[in-house]
Parts: sequence; structure tokens; C-alpha cells
Amino acid sequence: NSPDAAAVQTVSASFVQTGELALQQNGFWPVELQHPRSLSQYAGKLVPGTYMGLPLLYAFLGKLVGIHALLWLTSLLAGLGVWLMFIGVRRWWGNGAGLIAAVVLTVCPAYWYAATQPFTPAIPFIVLAGAAVALLTMQRLNSWQAFSAGLCAAASLAIRPHEVLWLAPVLIVLAIARKVSLSTTGAALLGMVLPIALALHWQQ
Repeated sequence: NSPDAAAVQTVSASFVQTGELALQQNGFWPVELQHPRSLSQYAGKLVPGTYMGLPLLYAFLGKLVGIHALLWLTSLLAGLGVWLMFIGVRRWWGNGAGLIAAVVLTVCPAYWYAATQPFTPAIPFIVLAGAAVALLTMQRLNSWQAFSAGLCAAASLAIRPHEVLWLAPVLIVLAIARKVSLSTTGAALLGMVLPIALALHWQQ
């Protein structure tokens, strides 16, 4: 029901079908006179007018799973978020605490409401940021895990860049507390390059 979500759905579906994260002229009126919410005009086409992280995420996932699965991706990511909550809490406080945390998250009204709103940023951001924190708190952090943590963190910030105000300090404190080596830090920074590069490229 959200115009913003509708814009993300439309351009993501266009990418799956045509390879372009843009819409051609649609209807009687020329594209110069069309300005739907969350879309902008560029080179005679309608393109996303918001942060590029969310449209890109759904576009690439749609390429992997097909256009008809796009509508269900938010709910599937929400399920992954519950599993990550269980795994993360269980690691430190045991199975019972992990199960309670997962159940509380599942029945949290704000969470399950967001899980039923496809093409909105809340669930993808929470899951990606949560995955980054979970990876950084692993007992034996290796370079691949650090790379994946950086990838998830940058992808989450490509969706909601303003969240960097609190997410960056959290990740930095975790890295300092874990006494992460320079090579592992380099792997995490390298993982951040791909989402940022893709977002900047498509943001032009």
C-alpha cells in the first residue's frame, strides 16, 4: 500500500526482466511530465529517487530466485532475522535464552508488521545489520567471517545510510573489544567495498 514500496517493487521487477534499474515511458504523458513518488527522471527514464541499497538488494535477489518470489522475500528475511536472534543469544546465554529471544522477536508487533510489508527497508536493514554484529561476535573470527560482516554492514547502510550514526560505533566497539587484527580488519573493510561501490554506481 506504500508508494515507496511500489516504486521499489516496480524498478526491481524491471531489473529482473530487462537488466535496467529504470522504467521506460509508460502511458500517454511523456516521461518529463511523470514524477511518481520515490522515482526521479534521468536520461528520459524513471529511476529510483531514494537510497539505492533497497532497490539493488531486491533486484539482485530477484535475479537469483525469480520475479514471482520478490513479494515473499521480506517475510523470508524476517524469518532469517528470528533465526539469527536465536543463534546470537544462544551463543552467550544458552538454548533457553535463545528460544525466548526468538519468540519475543517473533511476536513483537512492530517486527511482524514490518515482516508483512514487502519492499520496505526495515526488515532487510535489521537482518543485515544483525548478521554483521553476529559475525563479529563469533568466538573464532577469521578473515572470511570478517569479510562477510563488512559486506552485511555496508549493505545495511546502503539501505539506510543515516543509521551509520549508531551502527558504526557499535561495530567499532565490537572490533576493539575483540582485538581484531589488522588483516581481519582489512578483510572487513574489503567486504564493505562491493555494496558501497554498487550503490554509488547506480546512484549516479
